[in-house]
Amino acid sequence: MKKEVSPAVAIVLVVVVVAIILGAYYYLSAPRPPKGVKYTPGVPPWMEQGGSYKPTPDYPPATSTTR
Repeated sequence: MKKEVSPAVAIVLVVVVVAIILGAYYYLSAPRPPKGVKYTPGVPPWMEQGGSYKPTPDYPPATSTTR
């Protein structure tokens, strides 16, 4: 005699498997900086607090702007 699986258990298992697949896709597709590099997404290096930005002849010095 076969044991039947409750439809609720089957639905929960499908939802968990789909969540794991989507979570893995999101985690693995997100860009990450190399090890040892501190990076704040959306903040350019010259606007970071305590950043080591040094102006070069082809790049202007940082200007302080507040929004």
